[in-house]
Formats: sequence, structure tokens, C-alpha cells
Amino acid sequence: MGQPATAAHRLRAPHREAKGPRFNAALAAEDPTNEIAAAHAVKERLRLLLAEHQPHQIRRRLYEFYDAAARADMEETSRLATTIDTWRPAVLVALTEDVTNARTEGFNRIIKQTKRVGCGSTNMDNYRRRIMVHIALTRGQRPAA
Repeated sequence: MGQPATAAHRLRAPHREAKGPRFNAALAAEDPTNEIAAAHAVKERLRLLLAEHQPHQIRRRLYEFYDAAARADMEETSRLATTIDTWRPAVLVALTEDVTNARTEGFNRIIKQTKRVGCGSTNMDNYRRRIMVHIALTRGQRPAA
């Protein structure tokens, strides 16, 4: 048997839902300033926002998120709210349109990996060939997005 989990560990466990009297009791005992509870409330509002797909629900969840961030009155939550506000158009598109840049990010990862393995190779044609060969060997044929 392992060591008993502390309240802070239980709060960090990604599989744990923050509901019930045990969670509240752990927060009361381990968080006298209420900062963890406030940060958790902001995180939960963001999680609920990112689960929505209907524009009217997204607007409602966005308001709830900004409200929770403002009530938390912490530098970290204010910075998170500012970041979400800055990226709001991209977030709205991602939530409503089922569009992702995962394919581009995957290719960028392959390019960086190939560059790292190349150990300073300066021949651009060979570099380009290595990237294309790696993509062809690992990706196979997939339809364009």
C-alpha cells in the first residue's frame, strides 16, 4: 500500500471530480485563504466552457468563466482570463467549427525532430528529402483535412 494521499494531491488528481463533502472538507482544512478553491472554480468554469459547442451556451459559459476569474481576484486567474479574451475568436472557432491544427502541429514536430537528428546539416535539399521520407514512412496516405 502506498502513502495516504494528501488533500493537495487529491486536488491535483485529474480523474477526481470536485464534488461532495469530502472535497469541501479537504479544502477547508488545507486552504484557509480560499485561493485553491477560487482557482479550482475558475478551472471548472473553463472546463465547462471548452465542453460547449452551441454559440449561446458558449457565451453563457464565457461570462461565467470571466465572472469566476474576477471574483477569484488573483494575478494568475486574471492573466488566464486575459489570455482567453485575447484568443477569444480562435477559441470560438475551435469550439463551434470542429477545426483543429493538429495536422500542422504534427508536421512541425516531425520537422523539428528531423532537424535535431540532422546535427547541423546545411544541405537544404537533403534536409527537405529527409523530412519528406520521414513523413511518407510514418504517416501513410491520409485524406487532406
